[in-house]
Amino acid sequence: MALIIKSFRQILKQRRGKDYKPRSKRVCYKCGKPGHFIAKCPMSSDSDRGNDKKGKRKEKKKYYKKKSGDEMDDTAGRQMQAFFVLADAIDRAGSTDPAKIQAALKATDLKPDQLMMGYKGIKFDDKGQNVLAAGVIIQLQDGENYVAVWPKANAQKTAVMPYKGW
Repeated sequence: MALIIKSFRQILKQRRGKDYKPRSKRVCYKCGKPGHFIAKCPMSSDSDRGNDKKGKRKEKKKYYKKKSGDEMDDTAGRQMQAFFVLADAIDRAGSTDPAKIQAALKATDLKPDQLMMGYKGIKFDDKGQNVLAAGVIIQLQDGENYVAVWPKANAQKTAVMPYKGW
C-alpha cells in the first residue's frame, strides 16, 4: 500500500504544473459535466448504463486482452477493481496523506452499476472488509475452460454433479 501511495505522490507532483487546479467536483468522463458518474450520464445509452451487463463484460474482456495479451480472469478483474476503488478514494481524499485516503476508503459506497466485478457494491466495515462482496463458484467442465456455475444469476452453465475430475 505504501508503494502505491508513493507512486501516486510522484504522479501527482508531475501533474501539478503552473496551470494545475485541484478538482473541487468530480466530473463525468463521458460528457465532462460535474454531478454524476459515467454510469449515470444522460448522454449514455441503456447499454452504457449497465442494462447490458454481459455486453459490457465482453467489451471489457476484449479491451483487457488487446492491452495485455492475456484473458481477463477473476484475479485480474479483482485487481483492476481494487485499483479503481483506490484511485477513486485518492481522488476523493484530494491528497496522498494516508489518513485522508483511509478515511475516503471508509466512506466508499459504490453501487453494482459502478463496478466491473459482479459484487452487490463496495462498502467497507470497521475491519476494512467489503460487506457487499459476493463469491462466484466456477467449474472446469470441458477439461479446458472454467465456467461460472453459482450463483444462478451469474451462472454460465449448470454445475455437473458429481464432478468427473481431471
